[in-house]
Amino acid sequence: MRTTMTRVMVILLLLADVAPPAEAQVDQQRAQEFFKEAQALCERDGGRLWGVSICAPMVIGDARTQTFATSQPPPDAPRPNTIGLLNGPIRWGDTLWAAMTWETIANWPAGTRGEAFLHESFHIVQMSKGIATPDRSRLGPNSRNENEHLDAVDGRYWLRLEWRALARALRESGEPRAQAVREALAFRRSRLARYPEHVVSEYILDINEGLASYTQVVLAAPSGDVAIARALELLAGAEDGESYVRTFAYSSGPAYGLLLDAAAPGWPQRMRPGDEPAELLMRALGVQPAADAAAAALRYGGAELRATEEQRDRQRQARIAELRRRFVEGPVLVMPGGGRGLSNSLGALVIPDVGTIYFHAYRMTGPWGELEADSGVLVSSDGRARHLPAPVQRNETTVSGAGWTLKIAPGWVVREGARRGDFEVVQASARQSPVTTDVVYGHKDGMALTFDVHRPARPNGAGVIAIVSGGYQSSVEMSRQIVGDYLAPLLNENGFTVFAVRHGSSPRYPLPAIVSDVRRAVRFIRQHAGDYGVESNRIGVWGASAGGQLALLLGTTADSGDPSASDATLREPSRIAAVVAFYAPTDLWRFENRRSVPALAALTEAQAGQYSPIRFVSSGAAPSLIVHGDADDGVPIIHGESMHAALIEAGVPASFLRIAGAGHAFGGADLERINPAVVRWFERHLGSAAK
Repeated sequence: MRTTMTRVMVILLLLADVAPPAEAQVDQQRAQEFFKEAQALCERDGGRLWGVSICAPMVIGDARTQTFATSQPPPDAPRPNTIGLLNGPIRWGDTLWAAMTWETIANWPAGTRGEAFLHESFHIVQMSKGIATPDRSRLGPNSRNENEHLDAVDGRYWLRLEWRALARALRESGEPRAQAVREALAFRRSRLARYPEHVVSEYILDINEGLASYTQVVLAAPSGDVAIARALELLAGAEDGESYVRTFAYSSGPAYGLLLDAAAPGWPQRMRPGDEPAELLMRALGVQPAADAAAAALRYGGAELRATEEQRDRQRQARIAELRRRFVEGPVLVMPGGGRGLSNSLGALVIPDVGTIYFHAYRMTGPWGELEADSGVLVSSDGRARHLPAPVQRNETTVSGAGWTLKIAPGWVVREGARRGDFEVVQASARQSPVTTDVVYGHKDGMALTFDVHRPARPNGAGVIAIVSGGYQSSVEMSRQIVGDYLAPLLNENGFTVFAVRHGSSPRYPLPAIVSDVRRAVRFIRQHAGDYGVESNRIGVWGASAGGQLALLLGTTADSGDPSASDATLREPSRIAAVVAFYAPTDLWRFENRRSVPALAALTEAQAGQYSPIRFVSSGAAPSLIVHGDADDGVPIIHGESMHAALIEAGVPASFLRIAGAGHAFGGADLERINPAVVRWFERHLGSAAK
């Protein structure tokens, strides 16, 4: 669950060599031909592979020209603004559509186009079968979100050996095949033993993209032999890739799937949430990983492969140092992350603990404007920021540098950054509000829990606590992007003092500890309200996604404090006067995507209930404004609708704002509608008269 004001859409162009961009406007006649090609492939399957038809309505769009084509009449519903920006499932009306961008697909050959539509259509089937979100609870809590280990020597070495063993298994039969599978499993086990914190992140890509890649290969091939040849082609081509971080499952998935087809025919129809193809194959063949992976590696050119990877790593480290100077040490332009658009991860390079640099065509739009880049964009590891080499030309509406151009949206400006020569893109404000940073409201494990105070020029005596949380992670950079650049200017302009509260981050700290942090923050701010010019009974809370869940939980589970506590802060009430929550999960046990969120993955039903706001609604709950997009696949809109209905039934002042076509993020025109509603809600329930 990602909390940003906009959303990143990543396109992995891995199905074929990318041809030059097509003319932007969608050609209706050619689009209909593309639909017929894909429809013929899914009808040929007839639902035999997965037990359900892969056929889905299809849409091709181009965001620049706002043209689109559909395989069936479009619904009588607002057209999602992600059409033309996203390759993947898109909810349009009451139906999920397989969407492709015209720029992506127009110049691909027929076979590759068919594979692409089958790939995206299968993602819809994954959702219906409940196998789209992996079961993380059995895999351990110490997970990492990215597969950066696959850019390291050991990660690449063992992965390439696994691919080579899988290729041998596909070519062989009988005992030679079984032996090759044992060796592939041994190489896989060695890699995951070396990087246990990445078991979950690899598994997620195996399930979400590996299964889709297997499906496209099998259904697009006219025979089993052709499918095996295609899988071998993908394995061989993958080894030449510059980076495996986001691409490995596209090659591993078809290989494991085809081997399973031979060992356990019909396995896709028996697959259940939590199943893993490699484990299924091991059970189907009745084998175990080879005992001596190092000895097995010699049969696959292990010594030469190790030398090759070490040489590559030396070259890579030199390249990383150069790119670090260009994209990190600066001078650079820093702009917000998020947005909707296209990126190509082929050749992307990871700078450990910093982010990923994308070198191919990169197109993003967001509330800040439109970015086009062809020579490199650094996206931070948490997705909250982008770095570009410092601009060489700028005016009021456009700023550009080597290989990139940014058209700045109204209400945003480029200003000098904190470092000499740096620039940053920020939301304009009528006046610069003073900010007090890093106020300590508690300690844990020897570390401080902190918040920032954004003061208005003309305070009205009311305060709003902004829960800085995305996926139950919290950081200073997130505070700057979400609060400093968005919420604080909006509310400061209307007299509200804003507190940007950070909590201990998952996965180090579990959900109960995170909830304890934000409750303590409320108590502390109430305790010291006078120091900040606010009244303790005129404090509200705002949050988005994970932050929205925490905000609603604060609004439904307030208490009067513990009068016997030795800590004076704990003697304070945790009551708040109003809540605004964006796209928040409200029933954690029924939250379809909870297994992909480390803080929620291991919760039992009872534990999930303890932290589900909808379970605690009563007449004493705080008045709540809930805002949700009706195309949100991250947190379906039913969470917001159900919470609103429960509040109304309990007699609590509540309002629900549905944003047509919006996903798990808001931006641009969405915020133009949302922002006045947020201000009005806090004015109504906290008061607005300036002192």
